[in-house]
Amino acid sequence: KFPAEYARTKIIDIEHSVGRTGTITPVAHVEPVNIMWVTVQHATLHNYDEVTLKDVRIGDMVFVKRAGEVIPDIVSSIVSERTGDETVIYPPANCPSCNHSLVRDEGKVAVYCPNRHLCPAQRLGALETYASKHGAKIEGLGTRILEIFLSLGYLTDVVSIYRLHMCRAELEWLDGFGVKSIGNLLWEIE
Repeated sequence: KFPAEYARTKIIDIEHSVGRTGTITPVAHVEPVNIMWVTVQHATLHNYDEVTLKDVRIGDMVFVKRAGEVIPDIVSSIVSERTGDETVIYPPANCPSCNHSLVRDEGKVAVYCPNRHLCPAQRLGALETYASKHGAKIEGLGTRILEIFLSLGYLTDVVSIYRLHMCRAELEWLDGFGVKSIGNLLWEIE
């Protein structure tokens, strides 16, 4: 492996990302910077304890590296370059996806949404994981299609994937789909 390469950039904003298990992860949107032949625009902050430990703020100049040569990671903020316009990052009180009150268990670092069955982000994450190549390996059932089917009510959980054949006619009339593409998808599911 090559030694880690660091780059300097600025945090533009923070996204509070909801994972498939409901864990809320702060993700920094940074000014694009090239690290090891890859343009980095987002970097993980792992959890809110890490944000506090590194004293990272929106508007900070930071050092970024690609951890394990893959995942962009904020190493530290450059405190000496602060102007006073930076914004402290706090965990949200409510889920960014379903607006349910968030929970943090005593002695744990994870802030999470306990609304497992109704949180759209958790449902999408669970379906993506199930349909992925490491799960059921359903070709053609990617994130974009899952989002469409969830929003239209054709999917609600993993079991509903195996009921899609019952609404074949409706699916074939959706914009961007047709008899052949829906037929291929249903064959993959079968």
